[in-house]
Amino acid sequence: MAENNNVSTTKRIFSTVCTVISAVIFVIVALLLVNIIVCRSQNKPVSFFGYSFSVVQTNSMEDEIMTGDLIVFKKVDFSSLNVGDNIVFRADENFKDGSGKSLAGYTIVHKIIEITDDGLKTKGVNNYSADD
Repeated sequence: MAENNNVSTTKRIFSTVCTVISAVIFVIVALLLVNIIVCRSQNKPVSFFGYSFSVVQTNSMEDEIMTGDLIVFKKVDFSSLNVGDNIVFRADENFKDGSGKSLAGYTIVHKIIEITDDGLKTKGVNNYSADD
């Protein structure tokens, strides 16, 4: 009879642990979904625990980063950046694509080709010219 009580207690503990784990997973998924909805409505990359996620929309970085790739990135100090680093930034109203269309507000992934006193010069590895 004592063995039945041990089995029953073990089953209750296991059931409780499974319920708690399921609840935690549910809350994390719910928070992630809310975060996705808010970020997308503000045209920002999805961010979770200090890391941001985005899907590459163009071929400007091919063959390093392919169109449709999911990228993960985080904020870093400007002083830690070097020529050759790939960076992610939000385009301002002056940033235009090859046809002259403004990409203001879009998330851009390009490589640093020069660091100047005025800032960074970037270029998509598949682009012919550097960004303005």
